[in-house]
Amino acid sequence: MNVNFFRIIVIVLLYINGITAIGGGLILIIEPKGSILQLSVNLLNGSPFQNYLIPGIILFFFNGMLSLLTLFYTVKKKTFYPYMIIMQGMVLFTWLSTQIILLKYFFASLHITYFSISLILITFGIILLKKYSIKEIKI
Repeated sequence: MNVNFFRIIVIVLLYINGITAIGGGLILIIEPKGSILQLSVNLLNGSPFQNYLIPGIILFFFNGMLSLLTLFYTVKKKTFYPYMIIMQGMVLFTWLSTQIILLKYFFASLHITYFSISLILITFGIILLKKYSIKEIKI
């Protein structure tokens, strides 16, 4: 397959992940009790958090801003961008896994969708890493 196909898919997924994580993170920062998203603070029982402020900050920066930074480097074809894609996929996978473990809650449509995005990012990042040589990537 054409390398651009993989890059375009990655760009779309990074945009979706980045925008939704920034939006969700901001909402949790603004309203740490989770009421805007109809999240009960009781979901946090047994976790190290008493409200959604810290998870909101983590979501905003590590899944949101980092996704958009990775998107920027992918569009610009920076030498290291395949590594950034792989890393972002791993960050998203880790975020989701931690969320499920701490909350003991699995929201099927949300988690399956974003786990799929994380695995596609990791896989396509590896493919792009193997397809591009350093000479082909703009610095």
